[in-house]
Amino acid sequence: MCLGLQDRNEGPMVRPIEEVQQQANRTLYMDFLYEFHNREEAPSGLTGTYTGLAEEHARWIGKRLREDEELRIGQEMMRKEIEGWHEHGESMLEGYAKYA
Repeated sequence: MCLGLQDRNEGPMVRPIEEVQQQANRTLYMDFLYEFHNREEAPSGLTGTYTGLAEEHARWIGKRLREDEELRIGQEMMRKEIEGWHEHGESMLEGYAKYA
């Protein structure tokens, strides 16, 4: 399904409704990010703007995902340590001593 739009300079312009919907979604999403990251109280030069907002949010999401992944990896490693403690506990103690 297509939505016909009229462009004064180039005649009729046809855009797929999905493209129009995605553009509307991006607009609403950026408004959400503006509120979520409290841009009204942003540092000077960024207040009232969307400048750098997508990158800021991408980094925010990435940081949380990295934290989740670090937790998952840490839990898996602990499971393996517990599993082999009876055989390798002493060497693990020595290995961990250098971090204490």
